[in-house]
Formats: sequence, C-alpha cells, structure tokens
Amino acid sequence: MKRLIYSLLAMAATTLVFNATAQPQRMTSTERAQQIAEQMAHELQLDTKQQNKVEKIYTTYFDAMKANRPVMQRPPMGGPHGGGMRGGGMPHGERPNMERKERPQMNGPRPPMNQRPDMQELRESTQAEIDKAIEKRNKSLQKVLTDKQYTRWQKIEQERMNRDFNRMESKQGERDQQRGQRPQPYRNNR
Repeated sequence: MKRLIYSLLAMAATTLVFNATAQPQRMTSTERAQQIAEQMAHELQLDTKQQNKVEKIYTTYFDAMKANRPVMQRPPMGGPHGGGMRGGGMPHGERPNMERKERPQMNGPRPPMNQRPDMQELRESTQAEIDKAIEKRNKSLQKVLTDKQYTRWQKIEQERMNRDFNRMESKQGERDQQRGQRPQPYRNNR
C-alpha cells in the first residue's frame, strides 16, 4: 500500500515538474486584447462600452501584427524535413544521398543577410505595414478614449516600452558576458 502511495506521489510530482517547465502557450489575439482592455479599464476607469471598443481595436491590431510576423522572424532550422536542435529531421529509414561528384559553383561571396535586396525590401514594406497598424490603432483609441484617458494611456505605454527596452538591453549584456564579449548597447534597427 505504501509503495502505491509513493508511486502515485512520484508521478504527481513528475507531472507538476513537467508542467512547470513546459513553455506557456501563446495567447490568441482576442485573449491579448481582452487582457489589455481589462488593464486599461482598471488603469483608466473605462466604462463597459469603452472597454468593448478597446478590445475590438486591439484584436484588429494584433491580427495585423500577426499577419506581418512570419516575415520578421527567422526561418526554421533544418530545411524541409525539420531537424535542427528540436528534433525532426529525415523520416525514419531515409538517408540523404551523400554521393556528390562535384560541388556547385558559387559566383562570389554570399552577401550579408541585411544587404540582400529582396529581404531588405520585404522588411521595409513589412515595417511600413506595422507602422500603419500602430497609427490606425492610436487613431481609433483617440476616438474611444477621452483626452485625459488617452494621455494617461500614452504615458503608461511609454513606461512599459522603456521597461521592456531596459530588460532587453540587460539580457543582451548578460549574453555578451556569458560569451566573454564586452557588453554593447542594444541597437534598435528602426
């Protein structure tokens, strides 16, 4: 009987540890919009009508940002079969053809990632779309909120952005120290 109880406790503890270390699920656009609308309602004393409008504004905004996200992120590692550090790779039993008679000819050195014209243009157009979404969100918020509420929200947003920027800068410094490099200030590429 004691063995059974200890076994159950060990399984429960293992389950708790795995759940605690698992990466959290990303929130949907609607969930994030609800969270921000609730925060704004608390901070700015919004009525329910304002809160519902703010939630719709942020849902639209997050959907627009999500549409531009794949362009701004790195491609997955490992090619068409996955691979990389997260497993994946070739299907069981298949092996790549390792017989190569000659290497393909390359015409000059490969240009750096940020100087490839197609990627640079894509990033610039994506950034323009993001800027439009931010501008649209801000104009919509200005219509819904009073002048006092909007000014207060801008102040709260600026404080949050500064806090996030400082956090990002300190993480970069920690990574540089771990690599034995001299810490460099974070550079925003905008």
